[in-house]
Amino acid sequence: MWIHLLDVAVVLMIVVMLNSEITTVDVIKTLLIIFYFVIGFFIYFSTVKNVKRKIAFIKADTWGKGESKNTKFVVWWIGGLTIWGVAGIFLIVSWFFTNAG
Repeated sequence: MWIHLLDVAVVLMIVVMLNSEITTVDVIKTLLIIFYFVIGFFIYFSTVKNVKRKIAFIKADTWGKGESKNTKFVVWWIGGLTIWGVAGIFLIVSWFFTNAG
């Protein structure tokens, strides 16, 4: 689902750029935003399996040993993913305000 939303955002960016005067700075900003999402999705998909394993270990660990190490990692991962998403939304919205508004 997220990949399709990224595709829609990229297509909308291209359409807006084709309907306006394109400068080199606009192209560079657009490419940086696209690479921001591509790198973020790559990191997400490469780490999600490890996080699922850590969550399964936390659920299965009844004695609570090793809980803090795995729990901290999962919490930091969720926090980082949330910050990445909020920053991405801000980048997309600011790009549309700059180029389409």
